[in-house]
Amino acid sequence: VATLANKYPSNAGDLTQVYNDLHLAQRWRNVIAIDLDAAKRPALMGEEHGVDVGTIVVPCSLSDHLSLNWCDFPFQVSCPSEWHRTFIYLAITSQDSSQVYYKLSDGIVKPQM
Repeated sequence: VATLANKYPSNAGDLTQVYNDLHLAQRWRNVIAIDLDAAKRPALMGEEHGVDVGTIVVPCSLSDHLSLNWCDFPFQVSCPSEWHRTFIYLAITSQDSSQVYYKLSDGIVKPQM
């Protein structure tokens, strides 16, 4: 985490906050930081508690301006085949240390009934 926090200082606080939440509060396993070169920001990969496959989480700030085109970048990350590739989580942090996780799908996905 420290290496990517140094590379992307404007995202360092979001990265650290989300890493701590996933690792300590949500009890994810094998949480590692990865570099989303195309998106010019860091992300996290890990395994949710009670789930046997990994997921990508992209931390960002409430004040970040993200476009629909930007949302394609996290899906271009190469990761092990057993990891989720159909969705990622966008972790939006705020200055009061709260965060909200949004599930982004790769393409159009029918809502669950």
